[in-house]
Amino acid sequence: MNVSNTKLLLATLIAAAITGCGGAPTDETGGTDTQNQATVIEAVGEIDGFGSVIVNGEHYETDDAEVEVDGEAGTEDDLEVGMIVEVEGEEGSDGKKKARKIHFRSRAAGTIKSIDVEARSFVIYKKSILIDDDTKLDEAIDEVTLAPLAEGVKVRVSGYRNADGDIVATRIDLRDGEKPARMHGEISSVDPVAKTFVIGEQTVDYSGAEIKGTEEDLVDGLKVMVYGQVEDEVLVASGVKVLVKKERPVKPKRVALKGQIKIDEEGNVTLNDRVLVGLDEAEIINGEAHELENDVRVSVKGTLSENGEIVVKVLKFEMATVFRLMGEVEAVDTEAATITVKEKVISITDDTDFVDRGHGKVRRFSIDDLAIGDKVSVGGYVDKNETAVAKRVTRIAADKMKQRRGRIHDTIDSVDGDTLVTSDGLTVKVTEETKIAESLDLAMITLGEDGDKLAIMGVYEDENTLVAKYITTLNFRPKKDREPRNRKDHDSKMKDIEKRIKAIETKMEKPNAMTEEDEKDVEGRLKDLKDRIAERKSKMSEEKRKHIHERCRKLKEKLAKRRAMRPKSKENMQARIDALIAKLEESGKLEELMIDLEALKAKLENRDQLTDEEKAALREEIKAIKEAIGLKREKLEPEDRAALKAQLDELYKQLKENSQGDMDPALREELVAQIKAIKEQLYPHHKSGRPHFPKRDKHKNKMPPEEGGTEEAMS
Repeated sequence: MNVSNTKLLLATLIAAAITGCGGAPTDETGGTDTQNQATVIEAVGEIDGFGSVIVNGEHYETDDAEVEVDGEAGTEDDLEVGMIVEVEGEEGSDGKKKARKIHFRSRAAGTIKSIDVEARSFVIYKKSILIDDDTKLDEAIDEVTLAPLAEGVKVRVSGYRNADGDIVATRIDLRDGEKPARMHGEISSVDPVAKTFVIGEQTVDYSGAEIKGTEEDLVDGLKVMVYGQVEDEVLVASGVKVLVKKERPVKPKRVALKGQIKIDEEGNVTLNDRVLVGLDEAEIINGEAHELENDVRVSVKGTLSENGEIVVKVLKFEMATVFRLMGEVEAVDTEAATITVKEKVISITDDTDFVDRGHGKVRRFSIDDLAIGDKVSVGGYVDKNETAVAKRVTRIAADKMKQRRGRIHDTIDSVDGDTLVTSDGLTVKVTEETKIAESLDLAMITLGEDGDKLAIMGVYEDENTLVAKYITTLNFRPKKDREPRNRKDHDSKMKDIEKRIKAIETKMEKPNAMTEEDEKDVEGRLKDLKDRIAERKSKMSEEKRKHIHERCRKLKEKLAKRRAMRPKSKENMQARIDALIAKLEESGKLEELMIDLEALKAKLENRDQLTDEEKAALREEIKAIKEAIGLKREKLEPEDRAALKAQLDELYKQLKENSQGDMDPALREELVAQIKAIKEQLYPHHKSGRPHFPKRDKHKNKMPPEEGGTEEAMS
């Protein structure tokens, strides 16, 4: 049999065997039975559109739904795209989903205390509200100037809290001046004598409030909704509603959530205060499980376990917006779910938000309502297949095409003074106000389709002209949402630089050789650091500057070494596979093993029809095959392993004592052989039979003092 085919079949069948007989259960609904019994659904996330109500890409019929907006009865017409809502519903055997209850609670509603248009943030209740590329704005708010937002204007905000405690807005609406201030969140510093507590940094006086619940319920960590008016920077509450989650049967419930990941001190990964489990077996989209970290925005589908944990079936990283283009719709393909704008084919998904700002202002707006010639603004990302995917499509009136924010990632065809022309034919104007990254020299960039890719942010003068606000190189594609941060002082920015350096250092400490994707990621982070350091350079001390540059230099050297290791690591793996095949051929077991594997393959193809007893027998066959090819070693008894380790300790001790002087070569050879033999018994899959010598002290020409003697301690 051809050796390469043997390798492929070995790898494929063994992987299939392990997955097929030891994988997760295939039930996708978490409790739907065959008697037309509906499955309970809990969903939390942003409204993507209407046609019913679309949350996290799923449609919920709302004919009989109870809608609540900030604690008051409402209708579907009170809901808007971008609001974060809680949906209680059910899914029938026909797959249709119905909402029983839809709750929206604004993160904050009140008066703007201060605003920074350049930083795209404002302050309300002593809390910074940050606006990013995915924030949906009230139709009356200009997305470039943010007018009429200003000090004293009343707004309602929906959003997530980031690690800094700021609110990243998903939607901002103007409010009627007569409506009371509102906010919700966890309370702390409860003072039952003064009758005050704190939400975030905002002090709340509940002395005259109507409390839905009892005063004794007000304890630190409780979630509440507060209504009232701000007086002398204190929110004087007229009402406090305790948000107690109703206990419902857990087992039949399926969940679909969107939010920000939090990781506690014990390493538990949580989403919306629910612990996520089963990530190793879940389908991960747009990333990998080990990339989960605080504030990464994801959507999750799964079921609830009996103890309230989410058993994850699918986890999807929410991608960052990397382009915002404007133009006419040139083609619409509803079957393929694509639209074409400025000769760019853009995919539409269930998560794409549709908003109509045209003269018709269709509420239940979707791809079916788009027509050739419609003026649209499209924001989205580029997936791993280099496909442009829309996160948001906004239809706009022809007379409002000017002054809309733009963002492109593109190569440049030509440079003529202060004018750039992209490969997509867009004209980019560079002005005195344009900020250009220090690592970028426009006179030196490579032109053409395969040239240097730039990230350009600005404002559309018209649909074919973008006035640049900021230009930088783009050496890696942003993978996931990174929450915006408010404009910070020098100390805060230096802490951010230190944090980024530490993150790269941690990534570089991984023991295995890096993948090509890892290398590009680190290279992109280092170039981003270079710009940030250059921005702060004039305000750093000479000592601090040298320290940071030295750390960055070492990281670049490590990256170069890791790059050199990658092909070598691949060669080592190939050599080990070749050695295994050769060993099997030499033993005469290869043909016999391949016959067993072919029979196993036939059984695996029908594993769904096997009984529990047949599956158990199949697992025993897999175990026998794994032992035959050396994938499973004979397990040592604890007392045998302890005895071998004691022998190893004694041999290391002898080797250490004699290493100080001239050692008889014959004795050394005998000791090395004994150590190697014992290590092969203890660690049969160790890549080397050589003894592990204790490291010498870098500063003294002598061995370090004895610390225990075992191989693990000396390692």
